[in-house]
Amino acid sequence: MARTVFVTVPNRWFFVEHHTGIPFLHYAPGLFRRLLANTSFDFWTDPRNMDFIDRSLLLREWPLQQKPEVIMTGLPAGLFSSNIAVIYRGDRT
Repeated sequence: MARTVFVTVPNRWFFVEHHTGIPFLHYAPGLFRRLLANTSFDFWTDPRNMDFIDRSLLLREWPLQQKPEVIMTGLPAGLFSSNIAVIYRGDRT
């Protein structure tokens, strides 16, 4: 079993959605999916292919009792950054 895990995901609250390059529309996920359906961005409208993740969702869905460290990474933009990283350091014994 891995002792250390590092995972990074796009930050839902960064102003540009990473996969489409469209600013702000992803703040309204339902509208994002409706407007981009049947366009060249259709793949990204399916929640199985992309969902909007933030720090609190990562922590809520973390499968282990011991919570990971969550840090902001990537491009900084004021209070937000483009990515969120999860760092889990398992039992080192």
